[in-house]
Amino acid sequence: MEINQLHLNKIGNLIVQTTASITKLIEILYNVQLKVELINQQEMIHCPKLLKKHHKEKFEKPILREICLVDTHFSPFIYAETLFYKDNASFDIIHDLYHTNTPIGKIIEKHKLEFYREILDFGVVQDSNIASHLGLNDDDSMIYKVCNTIHQGKNLFLICEYFPIDRLNLSK
Repeated sequence: MEINQLHLNKIGNLIVQTTASITKLIEILYNVQLKVELINQQEMIHCPKLLKKHHKEKFEKPILREICLVDTHFSPFIYAETLFYKDNASFDIIHDLYHTNTPIGKIIEKHKLEFYREILDFGVVQDSNIASHLGLNDDDSMIYKVCNTIHQGKNLFLICEYFPIDRLNLSK
């Protein structure tokens, strides 16, 4: 899907095209502090729909982490499904993922990881389950973005982020 088919404004285009920390970007653009509201975190049993075609690791079962990034008033800004490959992560990163409410972008920054992030897919989706986590109506559209984070040549995170289009004012 081409970006101009999404009918995004400048902020929407920036969100789907940047390889920088989305957490930091949202905090700057909307003048908020975000933290993790953990929904689920366990060894993956079923791969989420939008991550399935990009999940290539066949030997290791990744951890599936489902979260909302919320502000200090617990208003949700982003819903994310993340596969993290614990065999490719340091003890400190795994500890932070399990024992803090720190977003992944801030964990990467805290540990000064050199990484490469590639955008694999983006578009518009309707999903009543995800919409409910974001406080949206079942039929509200959201922008999604799938990224792969590589550290030292190994997959570290495969992330699908969902953004409420109207609440974040992302369309023209």
